[in-house]
Amino acid sequence: MSLGNSIMRREKRMDERFQQRVISLHNRRECAQVFRFQADNPPPETRKAAVGAVWKKYTDVNCKWAQYYWSCNGIASPYYIPSDVWFSKLCRKLNSLDRFGWPQFQDKNYLDLLFRDVRQPEIVVRNVAGQLLDRQFNAITLKEAIALCLREAELLVKPSISSKGGRGIAFLGNAENPATEDTVAAMFSERGNDFSVQRVLRQHSKLAALNPDSINSIRVQTLLWKGKVYVLSALVRVGVKGCRVDNPHASDGVSCVLTPEGAMVQTAYDRNWRSRPTLPNGEAPGGLEIPFYDQIIETVRKLQYRVPHSRLVGWDMSVSEDGEPILIEANLDYPEVYFHQLGKGPIIWDPVLFDDVMEYVFHK
Repeated sequence: MSLGNSIMRREKRMDERFQQRVISLHNRRECAQVFRFQADNPPPETRKAAVGAVWKKYTDVNCKWAQYYWSCNGIASPYYIPSDVWFSKLCRKLNSLDRFGWPQFQDKNYLDLLFRDVRQPEIVVRNVAGQLLDRQFNAITLKEAIALCLREAELLVKPSISSKGGRGIAFLGNAENPATEDTVAAMFSERGNDFSVQRVLRQHSKLAALNPDSINSIRVQTLLWKGKVYVLSALVRVGVKGCRVDNPHASDGVSCVLTPEGAMVQTAYDRNWRSRPTLPNGEAPGGLEIPFYDQIIETVRKLQYRVPHSRLVGWDMSVSEDGEPILIEANLDYPEVYFHQLGKGPIIWDPVLFDDVMEYVFHK
């Protein structure tokens, strides 16, 4: 065996291990439930022949993905993108992870530098690699950081790296029981590195009506492709009473896809991919409108052009009490796909766009 072939085989093994790690981190549970699924008389569009006809030019895809989505939402199509392909192939290629290993500004402490003209949660203190900084990125001491926090009655603390799924988000103090010097100091000690301390957002009344205990965010999935921004899908995540987090992975909340006009469709889905005819508050979602939705879409289209290394971005948005779009997070590496496809069918429905993107991902 030549040295060149040996190196190529070693790199291929390393690449395969990396892909398996990505799959394990992001959708191990989803893969397991799909592969356990057995469909009784699935529609022709989801059978092996139809799925193979669409995907054979690019990669091997198990038709169980199409069948499982169909069993959940009744939409039959061979164009569903399996989660393992989405995370280890599309996200990796389209978001330059195979070139750079990590996209630009993935530390969420830097989002208000990159998107400074868009309203965002107000930072009180930042911790970047162990360095304490104020809102303007000035170095501060622990004593100064604690003093800044004590000016606020209530604080939100969240990881600035790898904070997906609502993991690691916590609240400190409230109007009736404000944070103390001891509780703030303990928080800094327990958190370690890479987090931000923020003021708690106040959302628009129409969003608060869905569940006043959580910030009910809008996730918009965009694709920057050949100079054009496509809004592939958008959904709203609604929390449950008594829970401060809306993300279905961290609560018993639901996700509900939005129409192009910003109204909820008739069915929501929980973290176990089960359809729900009502929101956690008991209200039917169909037709409920997201306030200032056009402005949200206009905002994310503008922001997508600023991060061309990340062509596939999941934007977490909200709306302020006075009707201004708020950027909560930008998921520049591995935005999720399954709640979008549960609610609307394949996230890339247009066969021409699908083939164009897949040709780039797998053959260029």
